Amino acid sequence: MKINNPDYLVIIKQVPDPANPGVAGPTITAPLPESFAYDTASEYATPFAQGMLGAGNAATALSSLGIRLTTQAMTAQLWQGATENDLSLELDFQTYDDPDADVRQPVLTLLKLAAASVDAATGLLKSPGPRLSLEDTGKIASSSGSTLLNEVKQAGGALGSVLGISGTIRTDKTLNGPAANLNSNQQATSLQTPQNGLGGAQYWKSVVRNQISVQVGRYAFFDSVVILSAQETWSNQIDARTGLPLHAKVSIRFKPLFLVTQDDLDQIFARRT
Repeated sequence: MKINNPDYLVIIKQVPDPANPGVAGPTITAPLPESFAYDTASEYATPFAQGMLGAGNAATALSSLGIRLTTQAMTAQLWQGATENDLSLELDFQTYDDPDADVRQPVLTLLKLAAASVDAATGLLKSPGPRLSLEDTGKIASSSGSTLLNEVKQAGGALGSVLGISGTIRTDKTLNGPAANLNSNQQATSLQTPQNGLGGAQYWKSVVRNQISVQVGRYAFFDSVVILSAQETWSNQIDARTGLPLHAKVSIRFKPLFLVTQDDLDQIFARRT
């Protein structure tokens, strides 16, 4: 029986490419696997554990005497950054009516999400997943001026609150009359920059093309990922009419396009109705 309940489906989508307006983005639907693992990790190190003399000859000489110029406080674990492991899904495709539509086509589509394509005009290889186009770089350049002004204003206000300085930095006033207004014309034509400015992932997602999303049931949604690999296993059960396999399994590995933060986790595992 074919599953239609979204609670028990994995849906992988790629947004349509604006360069090919007549071609819809691929969508692959498969039954939800028995389990799905997700983990986050942080790296910590003890950069001062070697002591005040580091690992030089003097430190080695003192170490031979059982002495090290360090303290317990200098062995503190200091955060070095966050890391993410590959995520994996084991997808199962079974023939219901047509082995080509039910098995062959979705398997090939998944493989193409991890395989490079060739530009017809230049012959150069292109990424199968998210990429920044040359047209989008112009949008970024046109909006960067007003964006930086807004970020300076926010940073100045935050610094003032920390230092106990009242008032705010005024960047919305003219310098030498109306013609010198820094924000009058730029804000009307620039991109709306989300919270966290140019350093935030949401801004860059708005100018990235060919984004791929992964929906796991209704409890997890990754809005922008890269497919690292897709490995298929064909069954030896062959359809007598078409000669195609009746069943196949595909193991995909993927990662979020950007590092996942605490706020992103709330969005990925948000309650959906």
